[in-house]
Amino acid sequence: MVVKFLQVLGASLGAFAIIFGEADDSPGLQGIGLLLVLAVFFSLFRIVKRN
Repeated sequence: MVVKFLQVLGASLGAFAIIFGEADDSPGLQGIGLLLVLAVFFSLFRIVKRN
C-alpha cells in the first residue's frame, strides 16, 4: 500500500517537474522529471514481471 502511494507520488512529482521545467525553459528540471517518471515505471514493470 505504501509502495503504491510512493509510486503515484513519484510519477506525479516527475510529471509536475517536466511541465514546470517546460514552462520555465529549464532542461535540467525536465531531465530530472523524466528520470523520476522512468524510474517509477521501471519499478512498476519489475513488480508486474515478478508477479
